[in-house]
Amino acid sequence: MSENVLFLGHRWFDMHDMRERMDLGLIYNGTTAIELGLMGIPALLCGDFAPVDYPIGHVVPKDRADYEAYLRFEKPAVVALDIRERAGVWLDYMANEDFTQHYRFHARPVTNKVLYPPYWFAEDLHRAAAAPIPEIEELVGRALGERLEPGGNGALRHRRELEEAAGRITPRLRTEQASRRMALDSVRLRARLSESKAS
Repeated sequence: MSENVLFLGHRWFDMHDMRERMDLGLIYNGTTAIELGLMGIPALLCGDFAPVDYPIGHVVPKDRADYEAYLRFEKPAVVALDIRERAGVWLDYMANEDFTQHYRFHARPVTNKVLYPPYWFAEDLHRAAAAPIPEIEELVGRALGERLEPGGNGALRHRRELEEAAGRITPRLRTEQASRRMALDSVRLRARLSESKAS
């Protein structure tokens, strides 16, 4: 390893403490992509699913030579101009009750490291078998196309119509536009990943 490389201990610094010293992030996969995006710091997403999980406009190297060119700063790491906004929209998406559904049927470790096997909550499964659960009905309805997907064009039109009928219009257009751009980027990226794996 070169003498200019230093592996930092996990708790030596907070990322925000280091932000003025960071030119480029190198991420396999993880929410660090969102943190760097919020700070406006470009990053290379190197895991296959990183750009799918975090489609906010960071750089995705095409191959090993591309990766090396970015790391040596021979090629500029150009990220989406609105990466901070996209990172904020991603956070909103993950926490917003319009998108997420509260239910507790299955548990897994918070990390990808297997600490214990995944398991089901038996009492929740019994409750679901006894009577319909609104959260499950909502998710199944979205999957089957019977309910509007939050953030989709149909859902946005429906919400605007309701707001206009009630005489109130919420200023979420920028967030909705950023959300659509992220979704389109994600679809394009998945297509490219499929093509590259097929060849």
